Amino acid sequence: MINPIALAVNLANYTAISGTMATSGSNTLSNLQSYNNNLYWQSTGSGTQKVVVDFGAATAISSIVVDGNNFGSIGATSIAVVGASTSDLSVGTTVISDIKSSGSLFLSQFPTQTYRYWGLWFIGGTVAPQMSNLFFGNTLQFTTTYNYGYKTENNEYITAEKVALDGTLVSAQSYAGRIIYEIQFGMQNSAWNTAYKTFLKTIRGKLNPFYFMDIDGTTLRYMKLDSDYSPVNVSSYGVYNTETLRLKTFNSNF
Repeated sequence: MINPIALAVNLANYTAISGTMATSGSNTLSNLQSYNNNLYWQSTGSGTQKVVVDFGAATAISSIVVDGNNFGSIGATSIAVVGASTSDLSVGTTVISDIKSSGSLFLSQFPTQTYRYWGLWFIGGTVAPQMSNLFFGNTLQFTTTYNYGYKTENNEYITAEKVALDGTLVSAQSYAGRIIYEIQFGMQNSAWNTAYKTFLKTIRGKLNPFYFMDIDGTTLRYMKLDSDYSPVNVSSYGVYNTETLRLKTFNSNF
């Protein structure tokens, strides 16, 4: 088992999102700032092109999540994560990593780099690229795995019931199940405590979803907290525990 990881971002910090390509119909770049991974950005064309995020000031970044993408099938020579000093990525550009073969949903971590402009640079390709979420940020690293007594991968269903005129109990569900986690973390350190409080300010309780990497190192889920109040319990000097965190998937399709 590995220690879990969470990535939350404040999309309002992206002061502008621009690209060197046109967008397809309603699938505009603004969809990447919606937090809704059911909405997409899609280019109208293929070949070499860029998606650029402007933070307004130099910003330290060490992680990226790209959701709902078709990168593995567009035939690109490379898809680079880049940081730069100019919005066209022409000055001070550093290629961080190549994410061409990372999958339709992935979290990638790299040594911290500080730039104002961050983006994806598509080199070549024969199919128009698309994606639903593009998160640049810094992960919350838990210092231990979650405590035993945990509940994970459980489905919650919302069922409406009515009594028919003949007395029959009629039930209906308008959507599929939502995966629920109920987990606790103990023995976290002071650095984690600072990062956790930043994480909570970013997601603002139940408001904003985030990505959570489970202890297998491969299961990455888009989730929300189920409570607006998730305090830290100080068990002794420099040692911190969480109350039970109830996490629920953003989408009900399980």
